This record gives sequence, structure tokens and C-alpha cells, in this order.
Amino acid sequence: MDDFEKWDFDVFEYCSVLGDNVLVHFGFRLFQQYGLLEKFSIADQNYVSLINSINNTTYEQNSYHNISKIVDITRNFHYFV
Repeated sequence: MDDFEKWDFDVFEYCSVLGDNVLVHFGFRLFQQYGLLEKFSIADQNYVSLINSINNTTYEQNSYHNISKIVDITRNFHYFV
């Protein structure tokens, strides 16, 4: 997970290691890096509740648009930004 900022970041290993917590961890990492939690005064528990709700109602039910794909695409966008 130390290679998060590198192009050859292994998203599948990242998702495998974190399991059900991958979306919360990934989001926190990006939101903290960009200072979004503080900027918009988002409480940690509110953020976790939102991400878990999105995770439980949307992505786990679709075999193509799943968490691994979301993390991969978002992480790649972050890399290029």
C-alpha cells in the first residue's frame, strides 16, 4: 500500500488486503490528502456511514461496476491529477 502514489499500484492486492473496508480506507486516504473532511466539516462517522451506505446498496450487487473498479479508476484519476 506504500505504492499508492505510483503508476504500478496493485489495486487488486489493495482490495484483497482491506476486504470490506477498502472503500472507507481509500476514501479517507484521498479525502485527508486533499483536506476535504476539514474543508467541508465532515464528521468521520458521517463519512463512514455515507460510504458504507453507497457500498452496501450499489456496488456489491454488480459484477462489473464493483469496488475494485471504482478504486482503480479513482486512484488512476488521482495519479494523473
